[in-house]
Amino acid sequence: MRSVLIGVDRLDHKLSCIVFIIAAVVCLSITSCGNSKGSSASSDISREAEPNTSDDKTEETAVAPSEEALTDVQDTSVTTETFTNTEPVSGEAADTTQQQSADEPATETPQDQLEKAKQGYSSAYEAAQYYYNAYLTDNYELVYSMFCQEEIDAFNSYIDSIEMFDSPAASVFRKSAVTDAVKASMANIDALRADNQDSENDKWTVLLTEEDIFPAEEEDIAEFNDTLGTSFTSAADCGFVYYQDTDNQRAFVGNGCAFVEYEGKWYLSYASAMQSELLMYMEIF
Repeated sequence: MRSVLIGVDRLDHKLSCIVFIIAAVVCLSITSCGNSKGSSASSDISREAEPNTSDDKTEETAVAPSEEALTDVQDTSVTTETFTNTEPVSGEAADTTQQQSADEPATETPQDQLEKAKQGYSSAYEAAQYYYNAYLTDNYELVYSMFCQEEIDAFNSYIDSIEMFDSPAASVFRKSAVTDAVKASMANIDALRADNQDSENDKWTVLLTEEDIFPAEEEDIAEFNDTLGTSFTSAADCGFVYYQDTDNQRAFVGNGCAFVEYEGKWYLSYASAMQSELLMYMEIF
């Protein structure tokens, strides 16, 4: 099972589905293209669980992964990056620092993080670290800053080309509307964390390795570019990740994410996030 670059379980199918996925926004049929992890963190909560098809914005049926699944995850601790409320280890630093202490002081200010996001990341893996760290700290501004402006513009142009709204897409998907959706998505993750922790003082981490990042095929990227009129050179999809309470070892499957490379830098994919993670939180009709 993988996460949701344009919302379905196989990357080639995901990229080819973008045209009718956007059209399906009207009925919010987020999982119409296949058996994806979906737009809620709990929609496919473990490898054994059946997909949850509920339309509720906040799902509170989080089930910890099986003992075998958690054992598989924790057996990779030598190469697993874990991060909490401190800054994520960068891709370069990860080679020498496999795990970051929760007590390690932050080396970047919030403004530094925003500037770094706007300039792009050195790899999809590094971008994923910052993305999940933003969810751990409810940093919705950072998530928005991780989008590539070129993809935002292309997405809006595509929506305008199919005349979905009476108003321009740039107005419908204005920054305040998108950040409100990010806040709602984070509130959903917060609720799932609350359901799985013993105390508000419990510390949380996200288990993420470089092997969780799956590169896209060249032909799929070309099709994606043809659809949106973009010129991304690479794309990547994030596989299974777990939010884990380090105090009691409970965990649940995290929200999906995908990334695009533009002029040598990596960004959070706007089209993917809009379909897979944020759209259900937007009141646009």
